Amino acid sequence: GFLITGILKDSFAKKSVRKALWDFYARRFLRIVPIYYLAVFVYVITGMLGVEDSAPYWFYFVNWELFLQGHYLPGTHFWSLAVEEQFYLFWPLIVFFASRRFPVLLYSGFVFSGFVFFAWPALSMNQLPFGWTFLPSSAFSALAAGALLRHVYHRFSMKNWNGFFVTSVAVFLGVHLIPTSFWSPAFETVFEYHSLILLCFLLVGVVVRADTTLIDGFFRSRFIRFLGVISYGIYVWHMLAHHFWLFLKYSFGYHFPGKLDFGTGDFVASCVITLCFASLSWFVIEKPLLKMKRYFA
Repeated sequence: GFLITGILKDSFAKKSVRKALWDFYARRFLRIVPIYYLAVFVYVITGMLGVEDSAPYWFYFVNWELFLQGHYLPGTHFWSLAVEEQFYLFWPLIVFFASRRFPVLLYSGFVFSGFVFFAWPALSMNQLPFGWTFLPSSAFSALAAGALLRHVYHRFSMKNWNGFFVTSVAVFLGVHLIPTSFWSPAFETVFEYHSLILLCFLLVGVVVRADTTLIDGFFRSRFIRFLGVISYGIYVWHMLAHHFWLFLKYSFGYHFPGKLDFGTGDFVASCVITLCFASLSWFVIEKPLLKMKRYFA
């Protein structure tokens, strides 16, 4: 929400609506689609995903498929990418109208509507249906909170920004002091989800103003910056990297010594392979393709 709203807001300020939308969708296509489709293709040819079951993946409906099927599927993590793509269908127009009038009211309305939609089954049915959190409407609160932060963050003086951090921390800690024992387990999930949104809201605020804090050096380090560059590849490839590691492990009958054989070793090995896959993906596929973004600047 923060990043995309900023991109769209700046683009609408400099270009016609038609040009801004064309450039936005073209640049998002170059960034997202190629390695995602490659990953889905790998899932299919390895037999992890049947051809007849792959349609929701090709058309970014994995989140709805999870909700309708009521159980996890291969590549379940792609639900969040599906939500993002569905978000792109309408959010540019929301940003366009918000840039002209009532942005705070509009974004705040989406935050509130997301909370209501998320909480409704917990209050009315005392449960959250499987996959409810995977639906786009459940993400309204998180996405709109990022947009709201993007709208206001540059308006704060440093003094006010420090006050924002203190207030956010106080609210985050305060809501966790509220006893949850009298709530249903479903509503406790609602509470935890939205307190996590509040935490992410705070963390994004910290990151975007990192140049004024002691953590500036950390985020400027070459390794952290490179992780940011390959972060999308990490997201796309991490499950396949994990399965690849397990294939190698069981094929060669390898076992980690001692306690490392109870998950820790597999986790570390999967992380290393993920970084290798993501780095290869960046240098061979993503970086060359992203050079085409200059045609949509």
